[in-house]
Amino acid sequence: MNNKLLIFDFDGTLVNSLPLWQKVDKIFFNQRRGINYSSEDIDFRPMSIEEAAIEAKNFYGIKDSIESIMNEWIEIVDGLYLTENILRNGAKELISKAKKQNYKLAVGTNNTIRLVDGFLKKEGIKKYFDLILTANDVENSKPAPDIFLGIADKLKVKPENSIVIEDSLSGTTAGKAANMFTYTIKEDESLEHKDEILKITDKYIYSLSEVELF
Repeated sequence: MNNKLLIFDFDGTLVNSLPLWQKVDKIFFNQRRGINYSSEDIDFRPMSIEEAAIEAKNFYGIKDSIESIMNEWIEIVDGLYLTENILRNGAKELISKAKKQNYKLAVGTNNTIRLVDGFLKKEGIKKYFDLILTANDVENSKPAPDIFLGIADKLKVKPENSIVIEDSLSGTTAGKAANMFTYTIKEDESLEHKDEILKITDKYIYSLSEVELF
């Protein structure tokens, strides 16, 4: 297990998806149901899509089933992911650099494998990734380290030979708990937690071009 591993979080890290999810919320809650959704009511960021659907249903009293809510979100966001230009600047360059240095590449995300897989294919970078692991594939989602440890185990790489790039407090906490070198990239939605992030992250960055490989 002398391989090296680079793990990307997806939303907020590999892609600038905040504006996209704001559009999804507006369509799902405001336009289709007349609900005035606010992130102060429910913060969906650290949740899997199933956890978010459960919270939305319970908090707003939505009559649709959990599965129906999830499917509707996926239907809305599918088109946006495949049409919006949201790949972070420097992503393709970092991916290319890592592959040239024989890194294994993975995505560890709370999003769905269908959306991530479709987006990576659209961008022409799916072939570079060895694994996509989602919160639905592990027992505990972030901030637990399960998703990152699961990736390392499946790809047979030691955690200490692994790099995680995250944008959130929960993701940064998960990366450090997995004993992996953890970068945290600036993302507007996480600025409220910046002081807490700075206490635990190995390096706070503003661009993927700042990532240094082992």
